[in-house]
Amino acid sequence: MNERDLFLIADISGFTPQISRLVSMMNYVRYTTLSAVAGLGVDELDFRYDPQSNSIGALLLHIAAAEVGYQATTFYARDLNPDERHEWGAALELGERARQEIIGHVGLLPEHARAGAYNDAGGTRPA
Repeated sequence: MNERDLFLIADISGFTPQISRLVSMMNYVRYTTLSAVAGLGVDELDFRYDPQSNSIGALLLHIAAAEVGYQATTFYARDLNPDERHEWGAALELGERARQEIIGHVGLLPEHARAGAYNDAGGTRPA
């Protein structure tokens, strides 16, 4: 998809009109989110405006965690299992737990998601 198409909410071949519009909007949000955080370091991702705030990194991880939950519900007709809840819990809940567990932990994002996130952002995964 070229960058110009990101600003069009239009039909996409192979999708119904309603799904095309949804996919168009999701592509735009995905692109703008990745663009906004591209090149940010751990200190920037961990920054919080005040002690009660969530960091940018925690909010990004929350988006990923919500997607995992959505996929479990939509595609498998189930809630997250105990292992998934343990893995994604801090990001799902945010708040104090996330402030304690997510700050400074580049490796907190599960490996399969971390590899995809870096590849999708056009970057390379840190060692």
